[in-house]
Amino acid sequence: MAKGGCRCDTYAAPGFLQSTERQNGERWICPRCFQAWILVGDEWIAVKPGRKKDPLRGPSRVSSPTHEEVPPMTPSAPASSTALATIPNGLPFEETEWAAMSEVEKTEALTFFREESATTTEGLQVTFPRAKFPTSGSSFWELPSVTGEPEAAKEIEGVVVCKQNTRAWWMGADGATSFEITNTAPTCSSLDGIKPVESEDRQAETCLKCPHAQWGTGKEGRGQACKSRLNVFILRPGDEIPTLISLPPTAIKPFGAYAVGLRQKKSALIAVTTIFGLQDAKSSGGTAYKGIALRMGKPLTFAEMKAARTISDAFEAAMRSRGIQVDEAAAEDPEPGEA
Repeated sequence: MAKGGCRCDTYAAPGFLQSTERQNGERWICPRCFQAWILVGDEWIAVKPGRKKDPLRGPSRVSSPTHEEVPPMTPSAPASSTALATIPNGLPFEETEWAAMSEVEKTEALTFFREESATTTEGLQVTFPRAKFPTSGSSFWELPSVTGEPEAAKEIEGVVVCKQNTRAWWMGADGATSFEITNTAPTCSSLDGIKPVESEDRQAETCLKCPHAQWGTGKEGRGQACKSRLNVFILRPGDEIPTLISLPPTAIKPFGAYAVGLRQKKSALIAVTTIFGLQDAKSSGGTAYKGIALRMGKPLTFAEMKAARTISDAFEAAMRSRGIQVDEAAAEDPEPGEA
């Protein structure tokens, strides 16, 4: 197939376009000429340029074609009459309406709604749905729902697409650490757990050298005055926007051990779903709390990994600027050996 003299299929990874792992409605962009293609049945169809920006999938940078029509990608078999016979997930059509549409109309509808879904959050400040770690006395995660009422769950499963160490410190009226955290922005914070954000109130050049990050400076001489959290963003099945799990200090070390275990198995966080469970635990001081229990879920296909990474790339800036919220900072601090 040619697009302005470019043989797009020759720039795909060997066997990628012909793989049975490709999914109906999946898109691919030629890395040379940036022509976008969509899989309809068993045939790759060229997508005419539309919006310049697709915030959920990243910039497609599709240039204007030099011809009115771009032929289907080859080698491939002709699209069968049963292509797109069932309604793809998320399309708001009745079965009778969908069945009455031609293959061309179905392809146009699929492309249209994917683009409209992508632009739904364009230009808006993204507020990520958040799965809340259980507070004292609770044994369940709290998950967001469409009704606004949180749903209780013993486990959460999703693909980890981003992880971020964060820190935050609040100063009281006397200039010392405020342990009564109010609904105000932190006095000093870090978005990587290494270097504080530039500001007049920055407490040290690095977090490691900061006196508020030393053990024993927290409330009642426990933990650290500067609160530490690990923001983990996951893609739950069927979601287009990552869900945030803000892990408390007691969960940071177990998550690190889980990630190292994946690396030892020559796997990766993006290659599997991760199941976030809970287990009973006690601090060195004898305080009971809910600890995190992590295990691998199902392996992902290469297409699923790429789709997850594409969404992650689109939201990366928003995820990494999120930081610590006030209610998260109020979590119990661990002892040095528990973090």
